[in-house]
Formats: sequence, structure tokens, C-alpha cells
Amino acid sequence: MMSWPRGREEIIGILQRRELTQVVADVPLAERLLATARQHLVSAEVLASTDA
Repeated sequence: MMSWPRGREEIIGILQRRELTQVVADVPLAERLLATARQHLVSAEVLASTDA
């Protein structure tokens, strides 16, 4: 397994304090959320010139 120096101690602390919970991936939900986020970006680009 690969080690990482940046943020390692913080992540280890979060794990030790049980502040993270493992969840099962819901791919269809993730894809819907990404599609919604992409649409929001498109909308923001359209509105950016008239609505700061």
C-alpha cells in the first residue's frame, strides 16, 4: 500500500476518532449528482455575465 506524507496525520486522527463512516457506493446516485452539478456549471456560465 502506498503511503502519503501530506495530511496523513490528520486522516489517521479522523479514523481513530471514528469521524469517518464507510458507506456503500451508489453509482446511479453519484452519476445523477454529477449531472446536476454539471448543469449548474453550465447555468452559472450563462448567467455570469449578467448576474455577478
